[in-house]
Amino acid sequence: MRITTQMLNKSFERAGLPIPRTSLLDYINKNTSGSILPTTLNQKNSALYNKKNYEKIKEAADNLAEQTSVFTAKDRNNIFEKIKEGGEKKELYNHIEKMVNSYNSTLDALKGSGDTMNRYYSQMMRLSSAENKEALSSIGIEVSSGGKLSIDKEKLEAADIETVEKVLGESGGFMTKTEFMADKISDNAKANVESVSSQYNARGNSYTEQLSRYDVKW
Repeated sequence: MRITTQMLNKSFERAGLPIPRTSLLDYINKNTSGSILPTTLNQKNSALYNKKNYEKIKEAADNLAEQTSVFTAKDRNNIFEKIKEGGEKKELYNHIEKMVNSYNSTLDALKGSGDTMNRYYSQMMRLSSAENKEALSSIGIEVSSGGKLSIDKEKLEAADIETVEKVLGESGGFMTKTEFMADKISDNAKANVESVSSQYNARGNSYTEQLSRYDVKW
């Protein structure tokens, strides 16, 4: 149920409190001294925002871990093993494109977080791509100054499979490090989602308790 200014005024009146001169919009937009609602609403909105942000990071990191595992798997699920057994090169190129998109999405998600660990992981991802810039470029994967990846399709398709495997395979280092970081980013995001959820619920309960003092029902 939507709370209106009139409803709030009646609640203050029933509680024996003076009716404030400010409107409901003023309550939401201004954190006035002595007012419970602005602080509580801001806390709830902040907790909800952080939760959604961490969920976004976890989703991006999980997707990146899934994409990198295609290149680092030790069994027949490894894309290079499939190619050696007669698989289509097009499948390899599709997986590389998905990996690049996931890599960039994870960097974007981390960029929107003020979490110390996320800033660290973002720095480590950018450092990893920079360290492997020359090798990646040799197979058509370019690295920007911000650490993001892009694909030169002609150059990629011109590279021989052995070279691509050397760069993106398990022995290359870039993919194994990326997969490791993706798992750590996901674990950190999951822990923060759980932490923020408990805070959000606590603030939500506190908010409801405060409103009940003025007989405002949802």
